[in-house]
Amino acid sequence: MDRVKRAGFGAAGWRLCALSALAAMAISVLGAAPASAQGRTPPETGNIHVSDQSALFDLGTRFLRHLGTEAGNSTAGPPLVNNPGGGGADLSLMPQTQQQWRAWFEGYGLWSRMSGDGTFTGDRRAMYGGVAGIGYTPTPGMSFGLSVDQSRTKIDIVDLPQRATIDLTQVGANAAFESGAWTLALAGIHGFGRVNSNRDDVGGTVDTASYDAHLWGALAELSYLWTSGNSRIVPKLGADWARAETGSFAETGGPTAVVASNQVSTRTRIFAGAEFGRTWNYDKTMFDFSFYGRAVGIVQQDIGELQITGIGAPVSVQGVGESRLGADAGAAATWRLSSAARVYAAYDGRYRSNFNSHSATAGVEFRW
Repeated sequence: MDRVKRAGFGAAGWRLCALSALAAMAISVLGAAPASAQGRTPPETGNIHVSDQSALFDLGTRFLRHLGTEAGNSTAGPPLVNNPGGGGADLSLMPQTQQQWRAWFEGYGLWSRMSGDGTFTGDRRAMYGGVAGIGYTPTPGMSFGLSVDQSRTKIDIVDLPQRATIDLTQVGANAAFESGAWTLALAGIHGFGRVNSNRDDVGGTVDTASYDAHLWGALAELSYLWTSGNSRIVPKLGADWARAETGSFAETGGPTAVVASNQVSTRTRIFAGAEFGRTWNYDKTMFDFSFYGRAVGIVQQDIGELQITGIGAPVSVQGVGESRLGADAGAAATWRLSSAARVYAAYDGRYRSNFNSHSATAGVEFRW
C-alpha cells in the first residue's frame, strides 16, 4: 500500500511539473503579461521616439553638407565662382559675359542603420526627397544661394513592432567668398515637420502618436584649391552644429499608451579632408569626376532623454547618437551639356562604429 501511495504521489508530482512546463511554454509563445499586469512601462516603449531625433540629425547633416558643397563649388554643386567650368576647366569654353543666376533641381534617396545600444534595439531608415534652389553671383569671388528640401523618412525599429514616418521641410541659405585659391563656405538651415508613429500593443491594438519636429543647423568650411592642368586637389577644414527637437505627445489606442515629454539634442562636429577631381573637355561639352574623404569628430554631443509616463512610475529613456569618431567618403560626376546647363550625380557615405548612412543624388542645373 505504501508503495502504491508513493507511486501515486510521484505521478501527481510529474503531472504538476508537466503542467508548469506547458504553462511556461504558453507564456513564451503568446508573450509576457502586458505592462498593465506587470505594473510598469518598459523603456523599449520609447525606442521609436528616440530614433526620431537621430533621423533628424541624419537629414540635417545631409542638407548642410549639400549646401556647403554647393557654396564651396564642388562638382556636386555649382562650379567655382571665379571659374564657371570648375577647377581645371578651360575658360575659353565658357561665355565671356558673367552668368549671375543659377537654379538647380535634384532628387535623392538616403538609407541608414543605427546599431542597438542598451534597451535600444537599433533601427533602419529609408529617406526620399527633393531639393530646389536658386543662387546669385553679384561679382566674381562672391556667391549666395537659397534652397528648399522636402523629404519623407520611414523608420523601422529592429526586433520590435514600432514604426514612424517623418515629413520634414528644410529651408537653407549659403554663401561663398573667394580670395585667390582660398574659399570660405557658410551655410545655415531650419527644418520643421511632423512625426507620426505607431507600435503594436496587446490584444491586437495599435498605439499611435503625432507630434512636431524642428531642426536647426550651421556649417563653416574653409578650402584651398590647388590645380595642375585639368586636375585639382582641394583640402578642406570645417565645423558644423545641429539642434533637433521633438514635441511632447500622448499616444492613443491600446492599454499601454503613454504620455511623453519633449526631447532636445545638440551636437557640434569638426572635420578635415580633401577632394580630388579631374575635368575632361569634349568639343563644346565637359565631363568632371571627383571623389572625397574626410575624418569627422564630435566635440560636443548632448543627447536628450525622453520622459515617459504610463503604467507605474515614470520611465527615463536615453536618446541615441552617433559614435564620436568616424569617416565620410563620396564621389560625384557632372556633365556640362552647354555653358547654360549641366547634369550631375553624387554618392555620399557616412561610416561610424554604430551607424552607417548612404545617399544617392541626381540633379540638373541651369545658369543665365
